[in-house]
Amino acid sequence: MKKKLCFGLIALLGFVNVALAQETAKAVVVEQIKVVKISVGTEVEDRKLLGEASEFESFNQVLWCWTKITTDIAPTTVKHVWYLNGKTVAEVKLNIKYPSFRTWSSKNIGPGKWEVKVLDEDDKVLASVKFTVKDSKSESETDNLK
Repeated sequence: MKKKLCFGLIALLGFVNVALAQETAKAVVVEQIKVVKISVGTEVEDRKLLGEASEFESFNQVLWCWTKITTDIAPTTVKHVWYLNGKTVAEVKLNIKYPSFRTWSSKNIGPGKWEVKVLDEDDKVLASVKFTVKDSKSESETDNLK
């Protein structure tokens, strides 16, 4: 009788452990948003970025940050946060409608060191891109001094 009870308890504990392990495995599945590519350029045409670079002249009045995203939690949202010399100058909320999605935002720019970060709904940084905008006036003044 004691042996049957022991085997029964062992079997029950084994079943409970398997059930807990399966439940834990389900909880480990993480919903993800991945930035496949992030770039900055001078124009977006037909959902493609044109004039991609890491350095721009200040006469470019508007620059575009283009991002390709894949996700298993569509629809969702991300943000493009634009920084100039380390200070936030704009936040743009972007709706991600499909599991593979291209999106972009634009900003009137001036000279300095720029960065655009892609943040998820929890403000986790998914990717970033840095670029520089030259001050063409300062360069022409420097050239005149030579």
